[in-house]
This record gives sequence, C-alpha cells and structure tokens, in this order.
Amino acid sequence: MNKLLVFLLVFLTFGKISKAQDTIFTIEGKRIVAQKIEINNDNGNYICYKINGKSKSINRNRIYAITDSTGKKIIFYTKIATSAENSFFYAKSIKKNDHLQKYYYQNVDGKNDSIDIKNVFSISDTNGIRKIYYSTFCLVNRELIFGKNIKIDKKEGKYFFQTALNHYKSLKIKDVYTITDSTYKILVFYNTIELINKKVVFAKQIIKIKYDSCYYQSIDGQLGKIKMADVFSISDTIGNVKFYYNSIVSLEGENIITKSFRKTGTSECFYGDLRGNEKEIDIDDIFSVRDTLGKETVYYKQDTLKGFYDSPEEMKQYVYGMVDAKKQYKAPFYTYVGAGVSLFAVTGIVTSGVGYLFWTPLIPVVYTGIILKSKPNVEQITNAIPEKLRTEKYFTGYITQVKRKRVNNAILGSVGGLFLGWIGFFAIDGL
Repeated sequence: MNKLLVFLLVFLTFGKISKAQDTIFTIEGKRIVAQKIEINNDNGNYICYKINGKSKSINRNRIYAITDSTGKKIIFYTKIATSAENSFFYAKSIKKNDHLQKYYYQNVDGKNDSIDIKNVFSISDTNGIRKIYYSTFCLVNRELIFGKNIKIDKKEGKYFFQTALNHYKSLKIKDVYTITDSTYKILVFYNTIELINKKVVFAKQIIKIKYDSCYYQSIDGQLGKIKMADVFSISDTIGNVKFYYNSIVSLEGENIITKSFRKTGTSECFYGDLRGNEKEIDIDDIFSVRDTLGKETVYYKQDTLKGFYDSPEEMKQYVYGMVDAKKQYKAPFYTYVGAGVSLFAVTGIVTSGVGYLFWTPLIPVVYTGIILKSKPNVEQITNAIPEKLRTEKYFTGYITQVKRKRVNNAILGSVGGLFLGWIGFFAIDGL
C-alpha cells in the first residue's frame, strides 16, 4: 500500500485534501464523498475521513481507489471480472502462466490464489486500462451471456460462439437485443417501445405512427399495432428516445406517468393521471418532473429545516437507486416461500386441534419479522448494478427498495397462504 501512503502524504502536505471534497471507492463497490481524508496516526491500517463534519474511518485494505477534487484518480488494486458468475474481485498483484493457463494473484488480504484464464472476463489494471476477453450478448429477455470467437450464420439465423468453458453454443439472431464487443462497441438490433404498464416491446422497425396507433414489425417479422395511449416512450437503435407522457419521480422512488403537470403557489402541484383525473401532490414529495421532450426539472431543494440534508445530486442518486430497484428486483422467492410456510403451518396447526386456528394469524407476522431482520445478499446486488452507478447514495436507495420489496412480498405470500389454508380447512370441514 505504498502508493496509498505516498498519495495521502502528498495531499496532506499541500493541504488539498483538507480543503476540497475527494472520493473514496471501496472494494465493496461503494463511493464515499469525503470533505477530509487523513491517516490515523495511532493505527496506520485505517484512513480517517469526514462527511458533513462527522469523522469516520475505513480500513485502507478496503479502498480500491481515491479521486481528488481535480479528478486525478489513484487506483490501488487490479480488478478482475469473472465470466462464469458475472462477479469481480480485487488483487494486489497478478501474474499470468500461459503453460498452466492460469492467473496467479494475491488478494486484498495478502493470500495467494489462482483463477483459470478461461474464467476471466476482463482485467482492469492500476492505470485504469481495462482489457476485455469476451463479448456480451444481451437478450430480449434481459439475460446476459458471455462469448468469444463469435460467428454469424444468417442462413441458419444463429450466432455461434465459444463459452468460458470452451463449449460451442448458439443463439438465435432474433433473440439478441445488443452485442457489446471487447472494445466497448455496442450494436443495438431492435427499437424498443416502453409501455405505461412498464412492459417493453422489441421491434425490428417502427413502420409508422398514425393517429392513435403505432405500427411496427415484431422480432418475428409480424406486423404489430399498439395504441399510442399505451406508449410511454420509443427508443431507436442509435439511442434517440421520444417520450409521449410526462413523468414525476417522487422522493419515495415512485415513477408516476402523467398526461399533464402544473404547479400553483409555493407547494401545491397537480397532475393528470392516465384516466384523466386530476390529482394533487405536494412539491416536497417530488424530486423531479420530466416532460415529453426529455427535459428534467428538479424541484427538490436541500433544506435542513425540512429534514432534506442531501444535496440535489446525492438525492438524485438515492431516488434513482430506488426507481431502478423497483424495475429490476422482483424477489418472487419470498412470496412463494411465504405462501408455502403459511399453508403448511396452518395444515399442521389444524391437525393438532381446531382450537389452535386462533393462533394462525401469527404465522405471517413471524415470517415477515424474520425477513425484516435478515439481510439481502449485498455482493449479488452490487454485481447487478452497473459500475458507473455504484455510488454510496444510489446503493443505499437500491438496498432500501430491495428491503421493502422483500418485506412486501413476504406479507403478500404469507397472508395469501394463510387464507388458502383457511379456505381449505373450512371446505374440508364442511364436507
């Protein structure tokens, strides 16, 4: 960690760290914006920093990089992304053995380990240079598949490629939404039509938009038609997006699609919902409003008297973390398990005696309490978040919504299972 010591000592000498905001990137994927960074003289294994005047510390082995206020970035570890699990880890040093087809490395805790060359998706060195060894297929079902030596056979309508395990596989051309190659070049093959119910329709071609309908060619080559009243936005293959509704992003991470929006007075706002009804929303509940031209107007203001301690940029990261989690994190497991637990528990309790039926409502309470106390898989969630979005606030917002979704699904599943158990009992009892 000599590079870290040199970096910190230089900045402490010239007084830059104490006067400007710097950023700490941790190996857990978080980004910490600090007002001051300094070495803990009592324990050199820790770096002290301040946020909003409060002193905190972090083990220096957990720091991936530090960026100063001028944008200069010092990276302390090599970052290795694996192809098999779509995850990554950090190494103090790394060496390639072509004969054994392995990379030998020393991890952040100083232990020696190795990984097969075929399982490495990319390596980012301490100079910020990233070498990618696989291309990435993004399918229309949003699944990601890594491959190399890609060949296309238009006659068969397939892509043929080699996997990390050197197996040869194929994909139907029509199932591939994008391909990102080892130079970061992205090829987009379909237009996308996002509906107001959050569903996405992939189209080879947007034929025309006439009157109240959008005509398109589906990925199967069939002619399709969608009512424009159901279309929120249309994106083409070169990144242009056309919006057909306004949208309000609330501080609770809700993305409200609206026909109209108007602000009256200092705090009252009104919007027209999709049914044509006008509803009121307080301006303190709104982060931003985006119009049909894609222009976003931020209404959130930092105000400690109202409890709004975050800057607009920090709040944006937090809110959009919640918005993205709502789109991406489904957690059906907690619904199914909750339903199963309640159903089987009711069955077991009733067989012990009908009098115990009185206690069955406690089943959803206990199950939900267990889920509430349990912690999400942070590493898995971090890997699902694009690296450029992994700020501390975005991650906090994302995790907040993940916890809510887990609890809501636990309640839904366990209560549903409870009612099914009751219905089953009374149905059998009435026979």
